[in-house]
Amino acid sequence: MENLNRIMDEKDSLMKKIDELDLSFITIFSQIKKEHSIEGIDELSLEEYPNLTKLKEVVKEVSSTLMTISLMDDKNTGAMKERLEQTKIELRKLKEGKKAYKGYNPSMNGSMLIDEKK
Repeated sequence: MENLNRIMDEKDSLMKKIDELDLSFITIFSQIKKEHSIEGIDELSLEEYPNLTKLKEVVKEVSSTLMTISLMDDKNTGAMKERLEQTKIELRKLKEGKKAYKGYNPSMNGSMLIDEKK
């Protein structure tokens, strides 16, 4: 369980970093769009922005990676939910078994006095 919590914390930390980078990119790109009165990255001039081709490749790669991560996360979430349900069922069975055991084997609480006087 500790390992799972550690992995989830790492995932959350990475997602926060991705969000920060994404926000920075959007802010800068919005500023460029406003300065050049454009709607999309394809409208920018390669002469003015020679690294634009590389940027497009990186954006495409990042988008693909994020899509893969999202699919894996959905799969892992489903597996965790399924495992949690299995654990709940096992706990219910264990609890029912414990009740049945107590029903057939009642515990003797308190002391028993045997009167030996005759």
